[in-house]
Amino acid sequence: MDQHGVSPADITDLESFIERFPTTDVAHYKQVAIADEKNVLAASHLEQPYHEDRSSGSTGIPTTVRRTSAERNHNNAKTLAHLFRRGLRPWHRLAAIVPPCQVVERDSFLQRLGVFRRITIDHYMPLEEATEAIIQKKIDAIYGRKAGIQLLAPLIAKHPDFRPYAFMMPGAEVINRADRKYLCEQYRPRNYAEMYGCTETGIIATRKDDDDYAIDYNSVFVTIEDVETLDSVNGIEGNFHRGTVVVSSLYNWLQPFLKYKLDDIAIVRNLDLANQLGMTIVDIEGRSDDFLLLPDGKQMSAATFKCIIENFDSVWQYKVVQDQVESCQVQVVLNDEASNERALITEAIQELVAGKIDCEVCFVDEIKPGANGKFKMLESSVSRQHGL
Repeated sequence: MDQHGVSPADITDLESFIERFPTTDVAHYKQVAIADEKNVLAASHLEQPYHEDRSSGSTGIPTTVRRTSAERNHNNAKTLAHLFRRGLRPWHRLAAIVPPCQVVERDSFLQRLGVFRRITIDHYMPLEEATEAIIQKKIDAIYGRKAGIQLLAPLIAKHPDFRPYAFMMPGAEVINRADRKYLCEQYRPRNYAEMYGCTETGIIATRKDDDDYAIDYNSVFVTIEDVETLDSVNGIEGNFHRGTVVVSSLYNWLQPFLKYKLDDIAIVRNLDLANQLGMTIVDIEGRSDDFLLLPDGKQMSAATFKCIIENFDSVWQYKVVQDQVESCQVQVVLNDEASNERALITEAIQELVAGKIDCEVCFVDEIKPGANGKFKMLESSVSRQHGL
């Protein structure tokens, strides 16, 4: 705050916090934390024992998040509250797709009594082993990382003992229309919801079906920066804006996150009502560091491809890869029944980049997640070399 010429006396209400409190982006935060962890810890809480969580490291360097027992209990309670709000019930048998550090080895007291039954599966577990565990435990509800839920889908859905699910809530990465359609077709859940959040703050917002994401204002405050005004979204006119997500946690006391600028681009509704807690999130477009570097020096975002490719219901998954400045490759995974759209998809993508960059459209059987277990829509070693 001193570097920005701001004192605590300058922050008198939410509006002054939005306008004057300095923003910290993820990359800078990580640099400061790596230099000395005490730079990001509150001195008043240093004597308390704490637990460590680690982010997936999608920006290259994982973030270590330290929480006191009270903070950890709050985070767990918040997650459970969102699951129940969106359709989970105590009698459901839940599978949680989580990072390896969050795998739970033992049942809790309540689980041993037969309620809140849960198994945890990490994305390094062999798919066949995970499937057998899910079927054996008679799982009928699932939440967690979209990539893991998506990879398990064909094995679970084709198992002879499969039954439609009661509840599903994927998250941890961008979920597009094709993802949503595929997951619902495979698991056939009675209640479908999505969550958006990060390791640092936990769940930020959730939504049911195609509704807006409702921000959890009881535990976080959210706004956006680098704002662009939109006249309409998906053909609907309204009060829409696009920008980079900035989140503040209301319960991280040991390791505060205030005006923490994530690497996510979001479309929001009613940005002018943010200081009245009236803003909602319409869609999460992707990560702001996903750019295609064109030969003329201009950039193209993953969202640009998304707008074209999502017009085809036959596309299940896609990824743009760039290893040379002159060219790129678009990898596309189709649904089994949709091979007749290949020519149309190729034509649309080629038209999108015509005169900008050479592009090869390649239809593949699968796209593997990265080392962090997430699927990125665009991966460019060229843009990373240029520090973009």
